[in-house]
Amino acid sequence: MAAARSPLVLLISTLSLLLGGGCATGTLTIDGAGDGAGADDDAADDDAADDDAADDDASDDDASDDDVSDDDAADDDAADDDTVDNTVYDGASLVITAPTPGYSAVAGDLAVRAEVRSSGGELLPFDAIDWNSEPGPGAIAHGAVAVLDDLPVGEHSVVASALLPNGEAVEARVDGIRMLSPYAGVYGGEVSANIVTDWFELPCAGESSGEVDDFGTLLVGEAQCAFGEDSTWGVVPMAFEAELAGGAFAGVLVATIDFGIGTPQEVDMALEGAIGATGALEATFLYDLYGYLTVDGAIEMAR
Repeated sequence: MAAARSPLVLLISTLSLLLGGGCATGTLTIDGAGDGAGADDDAADDDAADDDAADDDASDDDASDDDVSDDDAADDDAADDDTVDNTVYDGASLVITAPTPGYSAVAGDLAVRAEVRSSGGELLPFDAIDWNSEPGPGAIAHGAVAVLDDLPVGEHSVVASALLPNGEAVEARVDGIRMLSPYAGVYGGEVSANIVTDWFELPCAGESSGEVDDFGTLLVGEAQCAFGEDSTWGVVPMAFEAELAGGAFAGVLVATIDFGIGTPQEVDMALEGAIGATGALEATFLYDLYGYLTVDGAIEMAR
């Protein structure tokens, strides 16, 4: 039989159990509930923050994509703006506006100009034009406005050609372009001469005129050499012709002289001279009739 516990021992044991068990239970319930709820709440808060960050990142990505799309759209618009409608060149023509047919100028550089016109006559932007002359060395200038260098003396055709943006080839030409000799033109001036015999010396003087052809190969002219003041003793008509090369010329002057013994006689005299760079022409002529009669003369003219 168990020994009976004293009432004090039982009271102390009971209080210990009650207080120990109750405090432990209370402590576990309070501490356990508090720690668990706090950790779960913090984790939930962290997850929410992560979700918000992910949402922000997604929003940023979407915004970036939108920006790229906007840039691409802007580039497409710019490309559309830069695109040229080459169909406007369909049926277009090339027109030479300078020189015009029959144009003439001193041999050397020749300014040329052309433009492209639509089938409806509108001016189109284009300057890739090639130029040449016929006869000539081929393509010798480029551009809507250009200069053909050193075209020689003679008659030429000017030709312009181009390949348009739509792939069509066009051509234009102007004929009858005359490149003139620097000596070409009309001249005017004076003639003077002395007719000398064993018995007398008779001077004459008068006006002279002449012309060099466009290509600088031939000089022709005439003069009237009067004897005495106001042609008192008559006039000797003269005509001359000479071949020209590089400014120098040589030919014949024919004087019709009335010796007073019948029909006037035509006397051929050697003529030679030159034309200077400024257009001054100087020539001399000479005749000797077996030493009995000589004619010594000169012609001076300017263009």
